[in-house]
Amino acid sequence: MTSAAEEKLFEYLGDVEDFRKYVKLLLDQYQIVDGFWFSYTEKEYGIETALKMNEEIWGKIGTRTAKEIKSLFKIEGTGVDRVLNALRYLPWYTITSYRVFREPDSLRIEIPKCVPNEIRTKKNLGEYPCKKMHLAIFENFVKEVDDSIEVRCVFAPPDPHPQDLYCRWIFKPR
Repeated sequence: MTSAAEEKLFEYLGDVEDFRKYVKLLLDQYQIVDGFWFSYTEKEYGIETALKMNEEIWGKIGTRTAKEIKSLFKIEGTGVDRVLNALRYLPWYTITSYRVFREPDSLRIEIPKCVPNEIRTKKNLGEYPCKKMHLAIFENFVKEVDDSIEVRCVFAPPDPHPQDLYCRWIFKPR
């Protein structure tokens, strides 16, 4: 059931192209809020506290988002295929432009462009050590979608990584 405010919004949006622009606006704002939140938390409380809080928050978001995706969309398949089908609805899947490789018995995700790390590098803040945070969101997301799948980080900051690739993750049966 939609609210009166939602109905009014759909009237304003008009056509599919307006709806696409609106979704892009929401995804951009999602990323901007996350970046500002982390930056100000780091400035006020230090990097270690900001990292710990971010890991906790995104771990919870992984679970919550997976539950919402399952309730809103029909997620087909089992195992790795089911996880991939659910991941396609994860906002970060679109925002981050994951490179996804479906292999015979696993799924590999690579992140060649990392906006937060590119911004931090420009500001001489050093790389954002995102490994624990991404592990929290991915593990909790996957556990909610299909707990027969495990997540393994091949590398992610603060790990050494190729200049043209920030992260590599493997999703495979336990």
